[in-house]
Amino acid sequence: MGLIPQTKCSRCDRTYSGLRSRCPYCGAHRGRRGKRVSDGNNATWKLIIGILLIVVLITAVVVILVTGANEKTPPDGNPSGSGTPSIDHEQGKNPTGDPTDNSDDNTPRISVTNPDGTPVTSLTLKVGGTADLTAVVTPDTVTAAPTWTSSDPAIVTVAPSSDTSDVYKVTGVAKGTVTVTVTVEDAKYEFTVTVEEDTSSPTATAVVVRTQYGSVLDDLTLRLGEQLELTVELTPSTCKSTPQWTNDHEEACQLVLLDETGMRVRITGMGDFGPPAVITCTVDGIEFKITVHTNNVPFNG
Repeated sequence: MGLIPQTKCSRCDRTYSGLRSRCPYCGAHRGRRGKRVSDGNNATWKLIIGILLIVVLITAVVVILVTGANEKTPPDGNPSGSGTPSIDHEQGKNPTGDPTDNSDDNTPRISVTNPDGTPVTSLTLKVGGTADLTAVVTPDTVTAAPTWTSSDPAIVTVAPSSDTSDVYKVTGVAKGTVTVTVTVEDAKYEFTVTVEEDTSSPTATAVVVRTQYGSVLDDLTLRLGEQLELTVELTPSTCKSTPQWTNDHEEACQLVLLDETGMRVRITGMGDFGPPAVITCTVDGIEFKITVHTNNVPFNG
């Protein structure tokens, strides 16, 4: 069977190709007595060929659609089609790009560094603590000076370390978190500064005892019944150590603590009982001594 029509010879009743003009078996002419064989013998092959043609057509359409979609896709997967990836402006990063980028344009690029040259993306200070930071601006053709600002000067202040220096001093004033911004023309660099309370207690380096009148006396005289309040002054002022008091002659002078911190005491003259009393205030091993002379003259003030 095939797609070529078959003819049956009317003389020998044999089937042969319809392309022949006469029967190859008996030589009879087809045109005279030949008759065409029924198309039912070729129906199967025609169905197969039709299905194949449809499959080929569908495949061609799919290939065309896929090829067209690929041609419309922008390079690097950028939906905008510009071929330029977007920049993520993270905290502590330069919104204008990488400060180390050595492109030929004059767009300022900023970074902030510690004295050792390491970049600063965030900073933690104690109350009263400071940090000296430098703004690095590129390219060299940018001549504008950086401007430093704090989002809350009540928590963090920024100021030049000197009139001619490009180093700025960042100081923690109170507990909290702020954003420090460095700007040059249209470019800016931001980083956070967190200020924490200093819970440590530094060791005292100096101890001074003042009277209630503000005087610093290490030798004084009290009359009978006369009272005087004494206040301790420590260096540094952040020292939280508790002063310890001693009195080597309680019969001559009485010593009383006025608060639990030991920073305030009251002494009272008790009369003349031999040698003067020595009052000692000790803080972290540092002593402040006061010699107290007394007499029996009553105090009338």
